[in-house]
Amino acid sequence: VLHSGQFDMFYFIELLQIIALGAVFVVLIEHFLKPNHWIYLVIALFWGGLKLLVDVVLPEHSINGLILPPAGELVYKTDNWNPTSFPGFPLVPWLMLFPLGVFAWRNCPRLNLVIAAVISAVIVVASLQGIDLDLINKWDMSLGYMLLSFAVILGGFGLVRMIAPMLPQRKCRLNYLGRFSFHFLFAHYPALFIIQLPLLFVVAPYVLANPDVPWVKFMAPFWQYISWALALSLAYGLTKLIALIPSSQLFDKKSTWLVLIGLIVI
Repeated sequence: VLHSGQFDMFYFIELLQIIALGAVFVVLIEHFLKPNHWIYLVIALFWGGLKLLVDVVLPEHSINGLILPPAGELVYKTDNWNPTSFPGFPLVPWLMLFPLGVFAWRNCPRLNLVIAAVISAVIVVASLQGIDLDLINKWDMSLGYMLLSFAVILGGFGLVRMIAPMLPQRKCRLNYLGRFSFHFLFAHYPALFIIQLPLLFVVAPYVLANPDVPWVKFMAPFWQYISWALALSLAYGLTKLIALIPSSQLFDKKSTWLVLIGLIVI
């Protein structure tokens, strides 16, 4: 809202907000149900199926964008894969990914890979038969994008968990970022902003003004990857700094968490 000046942005769920809501969703399921990991898969399938059912039964619904992606108001598919206006991350279907992640983590890695392989085969066969699954329709999430999400998440968890025991058990910076992923989430935003400033205001003007300089031609394909590497290094350092901040005793109180959850929902 502060960035765009558009107060109607309150009607959409932002990225950090859906991550927080997804975490709360999983905590509530675990606390009250303590289900078998297969129940998490059922919940994920139900949540995704609910979106697909609404697409069939109420294709022109007028449900608020907090619950479902707005219908008939956005052109979701454009040349650069971005919507003409931001639809946010509605509860249906985006909460689907969080119980799916719990299932993928607790399930047998080999079975994860088998399921991912079957889903991938379905996608390939459907494509060969000329069936358009709309694999890139992220914002008004299509069946194809859901299938692709299931394949990537299950396959990714399965592969990583199978190869992890084979790797040397030593201190690794990527492991550190994984253990402090929430810190890294917040650290990477200022890191990207800081790195892009010299690139935008120093490097880019020079490159555009001197396109024929040999080193400029040579470096042209690499600037993006250099910026990523610099941003990752800076984000790692910022993550270490954030981890040094002592926890407040306020977070030992249930009332603090209730207030935070209320603010997230609002």
